[in-house]
Amino acid sequence: MLINELIKRDVFSENKKVNKFYIKYGKILQDLEKHEWPHEIIETVNSDINDLNTTSLTDKELLKLFKQKANNLSKLLFKEAQIRWREIDSFG
Repeated sequence: MLINELIKRDVFSENKKVNKFYIKYGKILQDLEKHEWPHEIIETVNSDINDLNTTSLTDKELLKLFKQKANNLSKLLFKEAQIRWREIDSFG
């Protein structure tokens, strides 16, 4: 099962912090695609990507959603795959 693509929207470019998260989150997704993951993890990641792709949130609310999804991914990978988030990348 493939990881869905995070679609870049104009709202991502309009806010520097949101754009930074978009770029870093996208890099993490690219790194994840290089490895085999259990079906359940891919489904969860794809669900989060779909939430980000379809949200109408902007600015602070969108940044909050990105942070929430990044935190969810971190917890998921640590719990299910025993991989520490900082080994992949960090959201600074």
